[in-house]
Amino acid sequence: RRGDWAAVHDMAATMGPDVAAQYAVKHATIEHRAGNAEVAAEILSKHGAPPHPSFFTLYKEIATEVLAGKQDGYGEVELKDFLRTLVGTMSATPEINAGALKELSRFLEAAHLALVRAQAKDAGLLDVSAKAATSLLRYIGELPADRAFFEAGIACRDAGLLNMAFVFLNRYLDLTEAMDDPDADSGSASTLENADFVDTDIPYDFVLPERHFVQEATREEVRDWVLALSMDQQVDQTLSSRTCSSCGRDTYVAAVTCHRCKSKADQCAVTGFPIPAGERVMHEGRPARKDDWNKWCLKLHTDPWSGTPAQPKY
Repeated sequence: RRGDWAAVHDMAATMGPDVAAQYAVKHATIEHRAGNAEVAAEILSKHGAPPHPSFFTLYKEIATEVLAGKQDGYGEVELKDFLRTLVGTMSATPEINAGALKELSRFLEAAHLALVRAQAKDAGLLDVSAKAATSLLRYIGELPADRAFFEAGIACRDAGLLNMAFVFLNRYLDLTEAMDDPDADSGSASTLENADFVDTDIPYDFVLPERHFVQEATREEVRDWVLALSMDQQVDQTLSSRTCSSCGRDTYVAAVTCHRCKSKADQCAVTGFPIPAGERVMHEGRPARKDDWNKWCLKLHTDPWSGTPAQPKY
């Protein structure tokens, strides 16, 4: 009966983890259908998410809705928790359900970076927050494009990265205008000008969100800021670059794969940024850029991936 789920979960737990997980899915499905994706994620985090193909669509729908939410961290901790366990289980036999494993792994990475962005911001680590928000742009599709560009732009602005902020918020405004255009091409972003993103790993062919992430008043503030910055001759209006350690040429600063020589750098477990040569540290099998790892640990004292206690590395 309605309201008896606590007793159901207690009883199911005495019957073993498989039974507990089956009832978790039933409960999560009810909450998801009622529009409570964050509650559904919490249920799966607490009681288990079986790695059965019949449930993969549910998991992806819950992830999509949580990542479209407007409250930093709300549901994202639980989303990351159940996805981390699920992906870990599926990774033991990666040849089984390989396509679903790839999709769910992307949702996991997106949830991780969304949490890093929010937690770093709250801790005053504005540069770390900006990097995580920038890396999140790779996962447009897993989360709405307008949210991704808005948060990346604001995070870069707060960190003083005005060139990045300008490009991201200008893109955000283009998206919002396309969302409001009744003649937009089937709700797709493919017709937008993409010159700024051709040599990046940021998707530019995706479905436009149906609902705006922020209110019109906030969108108007962004328009005013972008317009003012566009007239500032001292601000570069292009994305930053890094020097590829393999070919020695410039590529997009946040790209893990160099667009020129296709060499792939290690991805920082904190920010998602590529790790420069000679700056890598390891923690529980995951690489991180030493400077960003230490900034995070000195403030938050945890491994950002697992949430367990962690220390700086010197």
